[in-house]
Amino acid sequence: MSPRSRGAAIVAAALALFAACGARSPSALDTDNDHDGFTVQAGDCDDTNAAVHPGGDVLFTVDFAFAGTPACSARNPQQQVYRVTNNSCTAVSLQTLQVSLSLGGSCSGGQTYTVPLETAQVAPGATAVVRHGAPAGTVAPLCCQSFPCAQGTCTAALQYALATSAGTRTVTQSYGISDPSGRDCPLCGTIDTDETRREAAPM
Repeated sequence: MSPRSRGAAIVAAALALFAACGARSPSALDTDNDHDGFTVQAGDCDDTNAAVHPGGDVLFTVDFAFAGTPACSARNPQQQVYRVTNNSCTAVSLQTLQVSLSLGGSCSGGQTYTVPLETAQVAPGATAVVRHGAPAGTVAPLCCQSFPCAQGTCTAALQYALATSAGTRTVTQSYGISDPSGRDCPLCGTIDTDETRREAAPM
């Protein structure tokens, strides 16, 4: 083999090895301590938490004050708390929180309203309480007492829709009550709280 042919073969072999190994191998300066596939150099703002990275999820949760309450006579055992967890590396702006209430079963009707937020923005990688509901023990039973329901089982569904700069996030809750007297609708809350704003007559 001539020197020229030998040199060409060496170059071809080097190019093949380069292609097989990738155009760029990770350098010692690429830091990915949480092994989430995003390096600090590529914009990972929290390299200790694999859930937090560029494009990470924005989560909205509600700790319900009366989750699973079987009857309207029970007061809320804890304060209702709304939280946003920002797992992205961009600050998230909060816009509006809308609550929709729908009655079903032997009751019907509903209402939609907005409630104020306590926080306007959630920082990258942070969790923030964006609203507190009524304090524990202070939600008195309202239950449509002025508007008796037909005898049977009433159901109520609540949807909380939080509009943010990352899109709208929703949380739902539903519960029911079987009232032999047919006099109470399952609207457990006081006027101007998150749970109900006012009495809603069954239709």
